[in-house]
Amino acid sequence: MRELPNENRLAELLAHVTSTMLDIPVGLANGGGLQPDDGWRTSFMSIAGPQPLTLALSSDVEGCTRVAGAMFACPAEEVEPEMAEDALAELVNMTSGMLVRELALDRALCLPTTMGHGRFVALSNGIPWKRVSFAGGGIRLLLFLSRQQLDIEECR
Repeated sequence: MRELPNENRLAELLAHVTSTMLDIPVGLANGGGLQPDDGWRTSFMSIAGPQPLTLALSSDVEGCTRVAGAMFACPAEEVEPEMAEDALAELVNMTSGMLVRELALDRALCLPTTMGHGRFVALSNGIPWKRVSFAGGGIRLLLFLSRQQLDIEECR
């Protein structure tokens, strides 16, 4: 079993996705950990199997809106809340694909689940997360990564 990528490699993977697909460069956040509040949204994907993996990305409304504007090629003021959530989920999907390839896992991806950050924290209590903060291009992202699967049924 390959080890989870370190912070610098995770930054490279996420930056590849955001720069290539959205033209939004991100990197490790200066000053360390972001502290999300109840206004943040979190999208996650758990991948089952002998080596389970869960990846989550959290961002505030402004970050989700900027990602959606870039993804759907529209001004921020035209982004609706559903579009912002869809964009965050798609960012999780693309990042998970990069991570699955990085770890040489032979797995199909599932659909991401999106919810308020507070609910995500409550449902994922007890999971050992690798937590990395990113910023750039006017967005702030918090990445969570674990070798433990988050029970999707509890989240529906």
